[in-house]
Amino acid sequence: MYLSKVKINGYRGINKMDNFLDIGNLTAFVGRNDVGKSTIINALDVFFNESSLKALSGSDFNHNSTESKIEIECIFAEPSHKLREYWTETKKKEDGIDEQIEYYKTDDVLQIKLAVDKETKKASYWVWVEDYKN
Repeated sequence: MYLSKVKINGYRGINKMDNFLDIGNLTAFVGRNDVGKSTIINALDVFFNESSLKALSGSDFNHNSTESKIEIECIFAEPSHKLREYWTETKKKEDGIDEQIEYYKTDDVLQIKLAVDKETKKASYWVWVEDYKN
């Protein structure tokens, strides 16, 4: 499996990504200064390395975010990964705020979301495994 897509919310200079960043066959990030290249790499480091997760501080949380958490979501796919369908849905949360949910139908996908609460620094993981071949 390989990292196919990433979405980051509330981490450093990234307030909210509306869509997943398609990593695909990407091997380098190129862009102007201060556009978030290092932030994306550092967020992936937090996602993959427990020591980086434990080292998070208050300055790592985006100060403009309305949420008090960091969310890093990664989608891993098989090399034969083909996106079959994509759609979004808006649902109203218990607090009355609309939440945009993205759905992907692919072959053999593992989706993992890491959320870190700002106050408690507690990390939670959500994992989805999907096989749409059948």
